Amino acid sequence: MNPIIYDFKRSFLRLSVLIFLVVFAAVGVGIGYSVYHFSVENLPASSYYNMNFVGVSFGFPNGTVKVHGYVFDNRGCPLVATIEMVSNSGKVVSMTQSNSSGFFTIQGNNASYIIVKYSTYEENATITTIAAAGKSLLQQHTVIYTHIICNVSDFYNYYEYYGEGLAVITGVKNCVGKLILASTFNQGELNLTFYNQDLKAIGSCIINYSGYVTINSIKIKPGTQFISLGSKSSTGFTIENPPNEYSPIPNIEYKINQGVISSSSLFQSFFPIIMIYLAYALYSKLIDSGAIEFIISRPLTRASFYLTRLTSGLLTGVATSIIFSLVVGGTFSILIHYFPSFVVTMLIIQLISILSFYYILSFMLSNFIKSATATLGISIALYFIIRIVEGILPIFLPTNVSNILGYYVNPTSICSVATYLSTHLTLAGAPFNLGISIVAQLSWLIGLSLLGYLKFRRIDL
Repeated sequence: MNPIIYDFKRSFLRLSVLIFLVVFAAVGVGIGYSVYHFSVENLPASSYYNMNFVGVSFGFPNGTVKVHGYVFDNRGCPLVATIEMVSNSGKVVSMTQSNSSGFFTIQGNNASYIIVKYSTYEENATITTIAAAGKSLLQQHTVIYTHIICNVSDFYNYYEYYGEGLAVITGVKNCVGKLILASTFNQGELNLTFYNQDLKAIGSCIINYSGYVTINSIKIKPGTQFISLGSKSSTGFTIENPPNEYSPIPNIEYKINQGVISSSSLFQSFFPIIMIYLAYALYSKLIDSGAIEFIISRPLTRASFYLTRLTSGLLTGVATSIIFSLVVGGTFSILIHYFPSFVVTMLIIQLISILSFYYILSFMLSNFIKSATATLGISIALYFIIRIVEGILPIFLPTNVSNILGYYVNPTSICSVATYLSTHLTLAGAPFNLGISIVAQLSWLIGLSLLGYLKFRRIDL
């Protein structure tokens, strides 16, 4: 058997590793369920559907109702769906289908609501009707009210009802998404102003529309946290009329991702200590006790022994990270019938980054500190010191300096990058350079490993 695989099995199947993996996974599932219970569980089923519709209804004095609408998926792409107009008694008074572009127009008399059906999904929206008898022919063709109707899942990036219409931004990727606009006016223009987290305007654009429901491609300014809508003459953001929050990640996915991230909090906080202990058991104790002399007296070079023990421990960190993340992601998949694959991938990267660094750090220190017990204690102390420093530096330093330290100097910089991506889903406008962050992380891991090996070669056994 390959010595790396053999040592990996010995390290991964250690009782301490398995017990703590099961305990942290169980606790993580519990935390994730709590987050789900308070933020997602009570949402209506339509929040998870991959079917949405918006429209504008028009009421006439004789009880006729006409609806212009659009049916779309969670990315803003059109859907061919069945639309029924139903009376208060439940009788279908009119039926149609949205075309290949997702648009539909339906008309009926004395209707109370419409039902939109697509695949296994079925949602409705109320239509306000006003019937009036004895009106002249001219009056019967006069619109007496207009009404915005919609049923939009929580997979949107931005949602705002602004009096005369409704704006939904969805399907954002690399700062480009789709603006779905339903307006009681069939033509006009709409101002969009983008604000950063400090409520400072960082850009704007004007959308010209022609139709009651229009679809526009929209480029979001990198760094946008809020968007305000208004007409061309609008004065923009005021304290009385604050902008609505914009999320680069779909609203419900953000909630789900927060649950997944919260589930890993204890694992991230304490499993690195297990990796430090693993370095102690697999390496430090052998050097301290002198057992390593017997091991390398066989046809085994120092380089082979060092690389084998180092790699087997790192593989244990990779395996536990993947198992834990899949368990948490699988739990959310059962709860909401949606597997958050992206954030699970980011979580795996976060955990591998953290566990690898602290294992290598302890491994390296074992070659400089004679006592295995002292190595274990110092490694754990360094772990807590680094975590505390990571937590307090952003409080006292300017944001730009904190970003440099967090994404470039930080020995677990890839963890910081993955955390950022978990809530932003894009590198556009990111406060770091991905290439530099990767190089910085690899420099720590490779540098400490080489430093430990060079010292190990010179140890007098």
